[in-house]
Amino acid sequence: MTPEAQRIEIAEACGWTHVQPSHLYSDRLEGYKPDTEGDSWTFVPDYLNDLNAMHEAEKTLDSKPIDERSMYYDFLLLVTPGWPPWLPSGEPPDSFEMDWKIVRATAAQRAEAFLRTIGKWVD
Repeated sequence: MTPEAQRIEIAEACGWTHVQPSHLYSDRLEGYKPDTEGDSWTFVPDYLNDLNAMHEAEKTLDSKPIDERSMYYDFLLLVTPGWPPWLPSGEPPDSFEMDWKIVRATAAQRAEAFLRTIGKWVD
């Protein structure tokens, strides 16, 4: 999945509409942002490089059933490589060690896990 396609899918999952490449900047997307005062035309967050933007996207999972939120956790484990340095290879991790791995997930890894969770990831 291209980075642009990932950003569009996440934005739409967050309620953005008419998301498209910017007419002014080749590396940005723009669209209508959902707002309490009506929609406003603005730049879409860079979900793949901004942990704060991904945190806002992750909040949309709060209203989902617990099994879907649990899937997000599982996908984060899947897409975040490596184990804690203190864990010997081959030894199964405990919950603290899995949490350590997830806490270190990058915005791009969180974006992939998010898209897999909502069924929008394309290999």
